[in-house]
Order: sequence, then C-alpha cells, then structure tokens
Amino acid sequence: MTALESAILRTVAYFDLFSYPLTSWEVWKWLLPAVIASPEYVEGRGNPADETKSTIAPAFLATTSSAGRSSFRISGTPRNDNKWNLIDVVQTLESSTIKEKLEQRTGFTFLRGRSAIINDRQERYRLALEKLDRAAHFTRTLARIPFVRAVFACNSLGFANARAESDIDFFIIVQRNHVWAARLLAAGWAKLRKLRPMPGNRADKFCLSFFLADDALDVSLLRLATDPYLTMWVATLVPLYDPGNLHAAFWQANAWAQQALPNAAPRELAQQRRVHKSITARILAPLVRSRAFERMAERLQRRALAPNLRALANQDTRVILNDHMLKFHDNDRREEYAQSFASRLAALGL
Repeated sequence: MTALESAILRTVAYFDLFSYPLTSWEVWKWLLPAVIASPEYVEGRGNPADETKSTIAPAFLATTSSAGRSSFRISGTPRNDNKWNLIDVVQTLESSTIKEKLEQRTGFTFLRGRSAIINDRQERYRLALEKLDRAAHFTRTLARIPFVRAVFACNSLGFANARAESDIDFFIIVQRNHVWAARLLAAGWAKLRKLRPMPGNRADKFCLSFFLADDALDVSLLRLATDPYLTMWVATLVPLYDPGNLHAAFWQANAWAQQALPNAAPRELAQQRRVHKSITARILAPLVRSRAFERMAERLQRRALAPNLRALANQDTRVILNDHMLKFHDNDRREEYAQSFASRLAALGL
C-alpha cells in the first residue's frame, strides 16, 4: 500500500465516524497524517497522568496553574509533508487497493457497505443551512455584547453535517481580561430568552460553552494523545462575526493544524450570513469594563456551576475555567472518537 493510499483510507475512515462521505476534492483537502498529536512530559513532579487522574494531556493546566506546579509541552507536532495534488488523489482513488476498501457513488467516496450515508449527508446539509441562518441571527445579539471580538459556528456545523435534534455550537473570542464578563452577558441573555439547551430540549438552542481570550489563541495544549477531532475543529470553524479578522490570527497561532492539514485553508462564510460590527457594544463597554465587574462575573458563574462541571473544573481539558479560557465540555467525546477511529483503521489493515 502506498503512502497516499494509506492517507486516503485514513481520511475517509475518519469522516465515516460522522456518516460523512467525501467528494474527491474533500478527500484531497482533508488528507490526514499518520500522527495527530504526541503529548510529552517535560519537567515537574511525578507522572502527568497521576496529577490529572486522566489519560488526557494536562499541558494546558500546567500553563495556567500557580507557580511551582509541573510544566508540560506538546511535542511531535503532526506533519503531512507529502503535499499530493488533487490529480494525484483522483488517480489514486481508482487504484485496485482503494477499490477493495472504498466505494464511489454519485460523486462521493465512502467505506464499502456505507452507501446509506450519502442520503444522511444530503439531509444534514439542508439542516445545517437552516441552523447557520439561526446562528447568524443570534450572532447579531452577540455582536452587541461588550468585549466580543469574533464569533464562530463550530463542531457539526463546521462541515455542514447537522442533525435535526442538535443544538448550535459557538466558539467566541473575547477581549483579554474580560472573558468572564463577556460570557456572563452572553449566556445570561440567552438564558433569559430561553435559548440555552436543556435536557430534552436541545434542538436549535444556542450552546455558549467555549470562550477564549484574544491573547491566548493557541489551543494546541488542549490536544489529547491522539486527537484528529481538534485538528479538524480548528480547520472547520465558520466565522459569523469577525470585524478584526481574528480568524487569520487564530489560524496563524495554530500552525500545528496547518502542518497536519496542508491542503486546508481557513473557512469563509457567504456574505449574506456575515454579521457586521455593532456600535452598541462600544456604548455598553464602559459600564462593565472594570476589574470589579470581571471578578463579580467570575464569582456569579462559579457559584452557578452545575455539580458535574464543578467536579471536572481544571481536572483535565474537558472543563477549563480561568481568565484566558472558559470551556464547558463535560461531554467531550474526543477520546471516544479516537478509539472509534482506531477501530476503523484496524479493520482497514492500517
């Protein structure tokens, strides 16, 4: 098996996790390297896994913890130095090795026996367009909130693969030193309007669970030992509001994702869904700019934490609470995806 054949199989197998067949162009665009991430302990006391009681790399925690704690880094940044062109991929898709393991129909490539996912993708694409319209509409409200600098749709909306029952996930970049205030205002407003997802009522609700300060754009320290999902997440963010072009800064800060996916490029959004800057945020900002308001916002949100979030806070990369990042992903499925991906690769002989 050639290196390109292996890369094609890995790529199609990964997207099969989400019942997402690929066009030939998408296979080329998303070609995956053999290694996605490799956490390495550098210095500190004891074993990193002992400190976090988790298999998740604790590097981000070390960078935000108090003085004297262990420090870690991520090494083995994934690279994909084989920059095959689109013609190479199209031709290789016709090889006997590929045809033994993959099928092609109506312009899509998928694992053998999985033709039903073509209809899944087409239906989810339609749903994703509807959800993106809702996301753009709500982003007009987010753009009026002080300190919000950029808003992105993410996760399943990043590659237009939404389910009817799914909520709408946002990733929000805010002005440094105001991450708690921005989230209090955004999430508080959504809660008052009953727009937040609740158990049994998640469809089309707005999930505001990932806020990042504009001085901490590198998210590489969130990577797990094997983490194709985060790599793809970075590359598939959909900008809804970005008057300062922070998307370009975020892409540059996460060059490791570019190294892993050399054919990918930052996503763009159709002009009709793009939200423009609001003067309201500038008018309201002086009222909530103080350090005292930021600390009050932090206290209120920490007190309101659900017990499961409180228990997970800063234990690993699922729930992160500090002045640079607020991440509330108690149901972080990246380890599950990595394991399912490994099973598919094994079935393909990789």
